[in-house]
Amino acid sequence: MKKIKTQKGFIQIPLLVMVIASIVVASVGTGVVLHKQGKLSSFTVNISEILKEPKNITGEELKTEEEIITEKTSESEIISEPEIKELQTQSQNLQNELQTTKQQLEQTQRQLKQIRDELESTQKAQKLTKEKARQEVERANAEAERAKAETEKLRWKVEGAEKLVEKQKRQEEELQRQSEQWISEFETAKLKVKQNEIFPLITGYKDSKGGCRCSSGYNKISCSGCPYFAENKLKVGEIIRMEVFAIPSKNSPIIEYRFEANVGQGLIKDWSNENFAEYTVPDLAYSNIGFTISVRNDYPRRRQPPYDDYIQISYEVIP
Repeated sequence: MKKIKTQKGFIQIPLLVMVIASIVVASVGTGVVLHKQGKLSSFTVNISEILKEPKNITGEELKTEEEIITEKTSESEIISEPEIKELQTQSQNLQNELQTTKQQLEQTQRQLKQIRDELESTQKAQKLTKEKARQEVERANAEAERAKAETEKLRWKVEGAEKLVEKQKRQEEELQRQSEQWISEFETAKLKVKQNEIFPLITGYKDSKGGCRCSSGYNKISCSGCPYFAENKLKVGEIIRMEVFAIPSKNSPIIEYRFEANVGQGLIKDWSNENFAEYTVPDLAYSNIGFTISVRNDYPRRRQPPYDDYIQISYEVIP
């Protein structure tokens, strides 16, 4: 009987080793849990005691070892179960916190991306604003330069206009002086002219350029102070005013005047009681232009048909 128990003990030794190995594996897992609470050392001691080198085990000793293992295992399970649950709870809490932190991180990343996008948009806007400002400054500078150039042109024009006004003023003063002198000469010439019984006589001519003349076709009186022309040049497009003076005959106070040119349409003003006429110089490729002013009265007889007296004036035409 004793021999059978001994064989039974030897048969159960491998089983015991497998149980011990399982306990060791379980202990490694639970060791981490028990380490914080100071249980690992005692549990390790228990395993060390279990893992002691086996002796020749009898049936009663084997029973005792099994009881010891059962007792130790039960004790270990009773001790670690609430702690494992607590750690599981803590692990779940950590996972929840990790998930919350992950969500917060994602939200922070989205906010960071939004901030970066806004910053990039702001930088682009600032760049566009700077470029626009630079273009506006360049445009303003260009406008200022143009305005400066225009101002300079206007200044030159004003100075030129002032000089022209001054020149015209001097010319008018000179013409006035010449006119006064011419009138004096004309009055003197009139005194020299003998009034004709039948025909009127021309006693003088003047133009808007300062030219004057006292002699005519039938009046040979000259004006010593009146030059033939003050400026005998006309420009194309220029307007010249001509005026003629005459004394009537003794038999009629009426005098009629006629103005004509030797180019273009010819007739400027037909017979009338107006002793003046204006003429615009045409562009007809002529280098000279001449005018004939005639006078007559209402007497049916003419000294030289169709007029009683005449005067001819010539001018040089320039472009």
